[in-house]
Amino acid sequence: MESVREVLREILQELHPEIDAEKEKHLVEGGILDSFDLITLLTMIRERLHVTISADKIGPEHFDSIDALCALIGTLEKET
Repeated sequence: MESVREVLREILQELHPEIDAEKEKHLVEGGILDSFDLITLLTMIRERLHVTISADKIGPEHFDSIDALCALIGTLEKET
């Protein structure tokens, strides 16, 4: 079974194969992920990880890095 981190790495690799998602710390603020990418990312997270991220959680503080996304998903999983 893949970890959340591995799934996120795969998703980001599919969206932007030119970046090293593990090292990138400014996915949103650095302009790598645009609004279309975020919608795609949210959809893929819901499909592959069965986690729904609400609109109030969408922002650079949760989407700028794999670490931030893992933390958010971990928090959401504990709430359910």
